[in-house]
Amino acid sequence: MKQSIQTTLFDIPSKKDEREFVDSCMELFNTIRRPKIVMPLFEDAAIPDNIRNQIFMERILLARNGEKLASEAETLWYLSTASLSAPFSYSWYRIFLYLFRRWCMNTKKEIPEFAGEEIVLEELEQRELKRLREWLYSKSMEHLKKGGKG
Repeated sequence: MKQSIQTTLFDIPSKKDEREFVDSCMELFNTIRRPKIVMPLFEDAAIPDNIRNQIFMERILLARNGEKLASEAETLWYLSTASLSAPFSYSWYRIFLYLFRRWCMNTKKEIPEFAGEEIVLEELEQRELKRLREWLYSKSMEHLKKGGKG
């Protein structure tokens, strides 16, 4: 006769399982409520709902995959506010357009003519984009730990 092991909702988890569950819940909670980082003086700029929604969805996907990066949509929003402070270099303009095109495609928006040509980032541009996404993530976590909210 085969024995089967039954588990129920009332099984007592091990301390390690309990800790891992709590940690994963906190990570998801923090992912959702992390503030969006913008350039100084633009903290009160209203984030359009379609960008805010995309940030939310991308953050959940990144957290699920264990990636500690800002989402592409929140990086696009940060660069949008940065563009109001100073003109972009050619490389940052290409990074901005790359993110904008991806946002349009991900949200099924029509890509405007000015962004019509596909952009393939150079290796240096890819590194700069990754570095910015890491920086934005760390800054938002720092702000969250200091009591900030999203």
